[in-house]
Amino acid sequence: MLNEILDRLDKVKKAGKNYVACCPVHQDNNPSMSISEQGTRILIYCHACGAKGSEVVQAVGLSESALFNDEPQKTGVNSYFSKDQREQALEDAYFISIYDNELSKGHQPSREEYRRYKLSLQRVKVLGEVNASHQ
Repeated sequence: MLNEILDRLDKVKKAGKNYVACCPVHQDNNPSMSISEQGTRILIYCHACGAKGSEVVQAVGLSESALFNDEPQKTGVNSYFSKDQREQALEDAYFISIYDNELSKGHQPSREEYRRYKLSLQRVKVLGEVNASHQ
């Protein structure tokens, strides 16, 4: 999905392992947005207007699911986790993204939302740690 997102952006440049591009949310003329891939998640942030991944993909005509790859890129995660565990991690990452987005808009989370957020963070962290130790 990363390539699909990059194809819809202007002035895309490689910056180490990441990319920079013009932000479609505020009609950027100079690349001010960073794009990176972390496991199954695609992280996007505009340093000029503060737009995050969900806003950016919507601005280029994609759904938020474009921010999540079905399988991790270049990792050994498939050897260490079941399909159900990988699917749970994708769901957790998606929930974290939505939670963070809503917090930035001033939403006050319920206890259940906060509990799920903390649990999701922990599961994604564990997945990342195991993945990093087996690369």
